[in-house]
Amino acid sequence: MASSVGNQPSPGDESDPLLKNHSPSPSKADPGRPLTHTPQAPRRQLPTAIRSGAYSPICFLPLALVAGYLQWNPVLVFIYNLFAIIALSAIISDSSQQLTAQTNTWTGALINTVPCKAVGLSLGAWAVASREIYVAQSLAIGTILSEILLILGCSMIAASYRSDLLYFNQPTTNTLSSLMLATSTVLVLPSVLATSFPYELGDRTVAFSRGVSAVLLGVYAGYLYFQLGTHRHLFPRQQWTENPDEVNADADTAHDLPRTASGNAKPALVLTLATLAAIICSKFLTDTLVITAARLPLSKTLIAATLVPLATTGATGVSMIRGSAVNQEVDGAVCAVVQNVVHLGLFGMPVLVLLGWVLAKPMSLVFDVFEVVVLFFSVLLVNGVLRGGRYSVVHGVALVAMYAILTLAFCVR
Repeated sequence: MASSVGNQPSPGDESDPLLKNHSPSPSKADPGRPLTHTPQAPRRQLPTAIRSGAYSPICFLPLALVAGYLQWNPVLVFIYNLFAIIALSAIISDSSQQLTAQTNTWTGALINTVPCKAVGLSLGAWAVASREIYVAQSLAIGTILSEILLILGCSMIAASYRSDLLYFNQPTTNTLSSLMLATSTVLVLPSVLATSFPYELGDRTVAFSRGVSAVLLGVYAGYLYFQLGTHRHLFPRQQWTENPDEVNADADTAHDLPRTASGNAKPALVLTLATLAAIICSKFLTDTLVITAARLPLSKTLIAATLVPLATTGATGVSMIRGSAVNQEVDGAVCAVVQNVVHLGLFGMPVLVLLGWVLAKPMSLVFDVFEVVVLFFSVLLVNGVLRGGRYSVVHGVALVAMYAILTLAFCVR
């Protein structure tokens, strides 16, 4: 049975698989459809993050900076900077979306890869610089788990709670699920290699991780060419709005908009300042993370793998969930989540490993055994749901329940 009555596609929706009410056999995307980063008409509404209140914690930014520089109580420094990062992540996300809507495809991809991922990368980089290798690895694992289990699960619940059964866009979903599974397999391979020997490999695992990281960066370049060049029609534009009709209106007028430097100046300035502030707050947060875990009844794993990733992904996650509820489909959320996982696995983690090489820190891709098992089976669970081709509220509840169980497990780690 298809989705609920009244969710019929409009004539303008035929060229974009994200805007269709999919049937069990979705039609193939139009090869001539707009690019992933096609310029869009400016919306006459506030960004989703603003409407959802994600900018509210920005009031903690002055406190976070002052407390960090003056070295106040470490717990207060951690809390202030954690709230500041929530707001900064929302600002970076909104500013990058405004820029990518007005730039060409490759420039938009660069913005989405570096500034848009600045919070997570800076957190990991400061952890590596402080020789907190376990914290850097837990941050990466926690970010992936929050994306594929919590955000994707909530998006499925929001999209299907008024319907019996909904369908994925199979061509896109199958491609993305394969990419996600391949990325996670490569990430856990060094850990499997290290645990398969009866003796400690020592520095050889670090050297192996550095070699794998160099290869992964090459694979990432090929992935960008695949996404933005040869198979760009499989990666639809990610638009989160509470009015689905605006998407069609934007697509119709996008090509008539002039690209002016003045139109990009404000979001570029906001993005730059927010990125710099996020880097500073990330340092204060990582410097006080271990001390905060020791002084509070919270484990270091819980903070690094749950609280901090939720702060960095919460704003965009709420936007995905609300967009899924309005449009009653999760293809856009699936695309965004899997691309984030691929970015982290093929770009973020290799960059941190190579940064550790430059700083003479033993950063590697050898994760804790528990985290490897959790990551791999979570990816298998999500991959099975996506490969099934259809979903309901039960599937979303299963993913969220899995994340809740893992959070309880992190409490005792």
